Amino acid sequence: MVRCGDDSNEPEIDFPFVVNDRQGGECGYPGFNITCNIFDRSKTVLELSRSEEFLVREIDYFDQEIRLYDKDNCLARRLRYLNGDLSPFKAYGNWVYVFFYCPPSITSNPTVVAYSRDILHVPCLSNPTATVMVSLSSAYYYSFKNVTDALFNGGCQVDASVYIPISPKASSTGSLYDFTTDDLYLTWVEPIKPRPKEAETKDPEGDAKKIDWKKLATIIAPILGGIVAIATIACVICSCKQRSLSL
Repeated sequence: MVRCGDDSNEPEIDFPFVVNDRQGGECGYPGFNITCNIFDRSKTVLELSRSEEFLVREIDYFDQEIRLYDKDNCLARRLRYLNGDLSPFKAYGNWVYVFFYCPPSITSNPTVVAYSRDILHVPCLSNPTATVMVSLSSAYYYSFKNVTDALFNGGCQVDASVYIPISPKASSTGSLYDFTTDDLYLTWVEPIKPRPKEAETKDPEGDAKKIDWKKLATIIAPILGGIVAIATIACVICSCKQRSLSL
């Protein structure tokens, strides 16, 4: 088990993951290759498809889950161009998000502000001349038409529809996944990390029935020795009495 750098916040690397330049290939499983970043070697890096590199925040080996984030705090940029091939990892689910290019004034548009809980503003993808907004597609969001109407009326244009791997919380509750601030959560099915054998369940009654002969011998031996000694003394006394009587 190794760790990139000395920072205890960096995750420990164990099977099925393997650090390419520190461990032998037999230590890991194909596709679970980890590298320590080339600058100070203190950050844990996982490369997904299309050479997209993510930093690893946490690895849960029991639940087989890995949490990834972007070094520039712009996860949306990486997810925007991720082609959906996450092998050997899997998403908890995928929702289609629609990216809009809008004028900077869109953030103060009263109608759009009214839908602020349903529209994601992506500052790290925006610039002085264009603001990027994101919303769930109509397949997942019943108010999508109202949102798109508000954005279109505010001068926005659709840029792309993208499958975004959602978090386990969003998958289980149906809540909007704010990938602009949250991490990317992925899981894997195979391989399963070998776990130590669980301790055998002890049977108290069975243990009580088992006889520890060595322990028993250490207890009985002194007792038997004492009995023999007493019997010997008794015999000697008895013999002496008989001799006295015969005289």
